[in-house]
Amino acid sequence: DDLVDVCYRHRAPKRQRVVLKVYPADTDGRPTYFSPESLKYIMGATMTGGGSLMIAGEPDEQTGLLHALNTLFYPDHVAIPETNAEIIKQYNEFDAVMYGLTHGKNVENLKLEFGLPGVFSRAFDASTGTGGCISVTLLHVGDQWAWNKRLATPSPLVEYEIAIPVPSGKHPTRVFFGSPDSDVLALPVALDFEISSGNIRCKIPRLDIFGTLLIAYEAAH
Repeated sequence: DDLVDVCYRHRAPKRQRVVLKVYPADTDGRPTYFSPESLKYIMGATMTGGGSLMIAGEPDEQTGLLHALNTLFYPDHVAIPETNAEIIKQYNEFDAVMYGLTHGKNVENLKLEFGLPGVFSRAFDASTGTGGCISVTLLHVGDQWAWNKRLATPSPLVEYEIAIPVPSGKHPTRVFFGSPDSDVLALPVALDFEISSGNIRCKIPRLDIFGTLLIAYEAAH
């Protein structure tokens, strides 16, 4: 939750994007590298807050394998496992797809009050004047909030029903959901939705660790 807040609250007022540097040595017990689950939570928490994560490192001259810095002091670095390198690639590609929706010059923080048990969320508004898109980033933590002390990854939320209040002055027209944790959802897919009692209601196909709900809207007349 600290990573989320750092990114979310320190973007204003100039809307400059926060870039975090997190090192493997920051984890309890100083492992050789982040576990795949911890890496997803670090990247997901950063993106939930509207920031980005820098993996500080460089290719090894002899093997060509990508290495991450363990501390600021060269050559204290460790090889990034192939699984983790793929996670970094997937999350960065998804983050690039979200440019202009969760981050960018036209994106503002949006206060959107709603509760999701076991899910940390933030909202952003990319307005075009006559319409725009609300992005709701979702970080699935279950009942364990400390990524570096996690005992087990919570079970995925499948066909998870969600209700989000319709912001004043906006008329939702389409809803999408995407996640870097799934090849099927790497590009956001359209969802069926309804508006009931002032809420946008839909079912998220699958939320493992991180995902983004996109709500396209027209300005209400």
